[in-house]
Amino acid sequence: MEYISGDPKNHDFEMLDAKFVSEDDVRKTLTYLVDKEAFEEALKLFGKTEGGR
Repeated sequence: MEYISGDPKNHDFEMLDAKFVSEDDVRKTLTYLVDKEAFEEALKLFGKTEGGR
């Protein structure tokens, strides 16, 4: 990924960090049920199953 434009000082309060992490780390990090369900649904769309297998 490459930074293109904008002012990082003027960011959303809901987004403090962006990074690449493993599927297991995502599962450990997400706290809201709706976010967990959305993540699992996204994995299905990419042909992945629970546990990254």
